[in-house]
Amino acid sequence: MYDVLVVGGGPCGVSACIYLKRAGYSVAVIEKNFIGGQIGLSSELVNYAGFIENDAFIFCQNLSKQLQKFDIPVIYDEVVEIQKVADQNFLVKTKQNTYNCRSCVLSIGAESRKLGLISEQKFTGRGVSYCAICDGNRYKGKDVLVVGGGNSAFEDAAYLSKICNKVYLINRTDKFRADLYLQKEVERLTTKNGGNVEVKVFTQLKDIVGSDVVEQAVLDCNGDERTINVQGIFISIGRDPKSSFLEGFVEMQNNYVVVDADFQTSVEGVFAGGDCIPKQIRQVVTAVSDGAVVAKKVSAFLQ
Repeated sequence: MYDVLVVGGGPCGVSACIYLKRAGYSVAVIEKNFIGGQIGLSSELVNYAGFIENDAFIFCQNLSKQLQKFDIPVIYDEVVEIQKVADQNFLVKTKQNTYNCRSCVLSIGAESRKLGLISEQKFTGRGVSYCAICDGNRYKGKDVLVVGGGNSAFEDAAYLSKICNKVYLINRTDKFRADLYLQKEVERLTTKNGGNVEVKVFTQLKDIVGSDVVEQAVLDCNGDERTINVQGIFISIGRDPKSSFLEGFVEMQNNYVVVDADFQTSVEGVFAGGDCIPKQIRQVVTAVSDGAVVAKKVSAFLQ
């Protein structure tokens, strides 16, 4: 029996664990992969105030060390179901075991959608990125490619245009899902208007070429193959929370866990924060903040 079980060992989950432990509650975190979450797939951590050493791997190591320092157990397993039982406690079922707790924190994060290319996986963290704000500064003055036609892709293209030498934005159709104001902003930045963004429709990323890092992108341009020299490729085709095991348990919207102003889900005693909830900015700094606030709300619930 734990006071609180935290599902997900990313920045939000670790932050919640630390605050809850220091408040005197018995807490453990269940993580199916590694402590740190999605930031562990990046090479650098930027835009985090006061964090001078920006190695993302070291950041994840430090999160793990903090859990050890506060004697917070890490259960490496995958949660498959959560149930509320008659005595108002919760059963958290994993692939290997079942745990009991008084309250749950969902910090399951969200995964960037992948194209599914073998080379995409090979070059992830070595030229392939899923976060322009996180990694864009690494490509200052270089040529990059953005894949996607929604808000994220257009926002990334506009952001990267201020940093990079040339930005290619490709979409598999000529229909964009991005808001009109974003489309107009990128149009203003295109090469025909004196900018450095080139938009290519009916174009898909076919392969990624390089020795140790990304050097070229192979494109399928409406049936014709074309190779361009780029040093960075940003996949901006959306994100999906890892929330399928929560279906029928808590209210969700487009796979995101719905919460109120207190980070309370539709089930009393179950809270959620980080990338798995609807929010405007999904960054490490906001995840850590969510974890601290969630811990405060859980403490109030348990008192």
